[in-house]
Amino acid sequence: MNNNKQILTVLALLALSGSVAHATDYTWRGGTPASWSVASNWEPTGVPGPNDSAVINRYVSLGGNITVSNLTLTTGGGLQNGNLTVLGTMNWLAGEISTASLTIPSGGTLNLSGSELKDFHLASFTNSGTVLWTGTGALSLMGTPIVSDGTWDLQTDASLLWWWGDASTWFRNHGVVRKTAGTGTNTIGLPFHNHGTMEVQSGTVLFNGGGNGTGLFQAQTNATVDFGSRGYTDAGGLRLTGAGLHRWTGGTITLNGPAEADQVEWTGAILAGTNSLRGTVTWTSGTINGAVSVASNAVLQVSGATEKGLNSGVLTNQGLVRWGGTGPLKFLAGAVANAAGGTMEIVDDLSFINWWPNGQFYNAGLVRKTAGSGTNSFTVAFHNTGTVEVQSGTVAIGGGGTGTGVFHAATNAALRFTGEYTLAGAVDAQNLEWAVSSLRGTAVVSGTVLWTSGVIGSGAAITFASNAVVTLSGAGTKGMHTSVLTNLGLIRWASPGTLNLLGSPIVNRGVFEIQNDELLQRGWGAADQQTWFLNTGLVRKIAGAGTSIFGLPFRNHGVVDVRAGTVRFSDSYTQTAGALCLRLNGATDCARLCFDGNLPLAGSSLTVALAEGFMPTPGSRFDLLSFGSRTGDFAVMNGLDLGNDWWLDARYSSTNLTLLTRGDLPELSIQQAAPGVVVSWPVGFSTFKLTSSTNLTATNAWTLIPPPYETYGPNFQFIEPAPAGSTFYRLRRP
Repeated sequence: MNNNKQILTVLALLALSGSVAHATDYTWRGGTPASWSVASNWEPTGVPGPNDSAVINRYVSLGGNITVSNLTLTTGGGLQNGNLTVLGTMNWLAGEISTASLTIPSGGTLNLSGSELKDFHLASFTNSGTVLWTGTGALSLMGTPIVSDGTWDLQTDASLLWWWGDASTWFRNHGVVRKTAGTGTNTIGLPFHNHGTMEVQSGTVLFNGGGNGTGLFQAQTNATVDFGSRGYTDAGGLRLTGAGLHRWTGGTITLNGPAEADQVEWTGAILAGTNSLRGTVTWTSGTINGAVSVASNAVLQVSGATEKGLNSGVLTNQGLVRWGGTGPLKFLAGAVANAAGGTMEIVDDLSFINWWPNGQFYNAGLVRKTAGSGTNSFTVAFHNTGTVEVQSGTVAIGGGGTGTGVFHAATNAALRFTGEYTLAGAVDAQNLEWAVSSLRGTAVVSGTVLWTSGVIGSGAAITFASNAVVTLSGAGTKGMHTSVLTNLGLIRWASPGTLNLLGSPIVNRGVFEIQNDELLQRGWGAADQQTWFLNTGLVRKIAGAGTSIFGLPFRNHGVVDVRAGTVRFSDSYTQTAGALCLRLNGATDCARLCFDGNLPLAGSSLTVALAEGFMPTPGSRFDLLSFGSRTGDFAVMNGLDLGNDWWLDARYSSTNLTLLTRGDLPELSIQQAAPGVVVSWPVGFSTFKLTSSTNLTATNAWTLIPPPYETYGPNFQFIEPAPAGSTFYRLRRP
């Protein structure tokens, strides 16, 4: 047993001593090209083997599978026609490898050094060890693939060139490619397929040949990974990490799946695929062709003066998109979708342009303009089911769309609609400006709205809620076309120009306030039976010394209050228990109502108010109402008693109601006329009402004796056939 161990030990020592003894350093001395396997081509004579080192300075034909321990390829040298494996260290200073393969196994090292160009020509290179690139000379590949599951250490700014641009040249990394030195740029000009790790610790690595993969790209502080002119295709789960910068500068970046990105600068590439961005991406130029989603924890920062594009792509935001810079976003059949919970913040005055007629912008989250004193124009269709908030400048929506959400603009900011727009559902507005050609839909609008031009279009049914304040201003044409407007809030009609209604009724249950001397009419004339104004609220004229005209059927079941100028009803006027209010502003100035047709007064009331600081004096006269004809009298007249024994005497003619200020009082005459009494007073006091009482100490002692009263000569008279006991009579002033 011991003898066997001794024999094995001796054999092992012999083998070891033989290996050391036969390691030889060879230098090529043969011609160009000549065979590796010819011993006379080497100095010393022999053929390098797995334990040997070789120095080559001319072209050598491998002629088969060659393995050496170490090899140096220097100026004038080249390897051809075979397969070379270097187990230890290969120093490549210059020369080329053509029609041959090179393998660096695990534990081996390839040193690329020197300033001279090195060529792979119709060759292949497999690295499972380490490539240490320190020289400034470029490495050029023609028809040569590289497969590496080892390590590449770039300690230089030299370039990897794609000489022919052929499909058989590429770099597939399953290991680690790392740039550890050099503050400049390494250009990798061939397709780079990364399934391992690409790490840039210093300077920039520029990928100008495209590529694909699932691997990791890492850029450390002050370092950059630049996907250049040919872009990159993610095979699923691309990760761009580190405190440094990743650039998408050209070509097409195709992302298929979630893409983790700590810091990305997007400066010109086309972004394609179906993907989700996670991290921070800065977009200064480029185009979206795919389905790009910004994850809930991601930030897409848009900046710069260069235009960006949405071709057939969709940008969906679940995180934060910050729109900055002045470069427009052009939509070519593309769409932006801001999801519920997503925020799109506008910090500059860029525009969203409909370059092709299918561009869409959908907001279910928050779109907020926080900076920029100018205007953001949306000429794409804008659909809002979330919140649009303008804190600065103006947002102008002019490409149509639908709105069911909240529209809000702060003081000194504006949200303007131009073009055609459709509202639906409950719409909360604040400082909203309508300059639409046509507003459509069925909606309840609350908040503040400025209507500067446009019509409420065909089929629309718009309701202004009780908290709505809508101001019609500006010289733009306004009107309604086969639509319905219901007002529960406040409408201020302040704009110049006619308000035309075509087959469109207005129902006012709130306040319709007139601040001009303009015409509201049915534009199709008397044949239009669908246009009318129904008032069950308050119609009030507060400004304009001239005449405001309602040129359409007016149905009053509420209050018409004229405080300035004249309101004229040139079409039919009907009222049931309606109220008319007029103000006396001065000795020769009173508000007036004119009715071209018949004025029905039965069951209605009149209230006369005095402007602050004004008191009419006896003898002053006020022509309040004019009418083509009238039926009935006011059931109640309020405000005719001026106090201090002054009062307003209401006098009817066939076409007018006039108030005469008086300071005298009527004398009431009571005479017996068997079997009763006759109570009489002058007809000049026609607005006084007769009352009677049989118990002066009782609550509500006086009972109205309603008109009409008989006229007898110069007096009104009332005959009481059989007074009950002691009956007292008096006249009550209006």
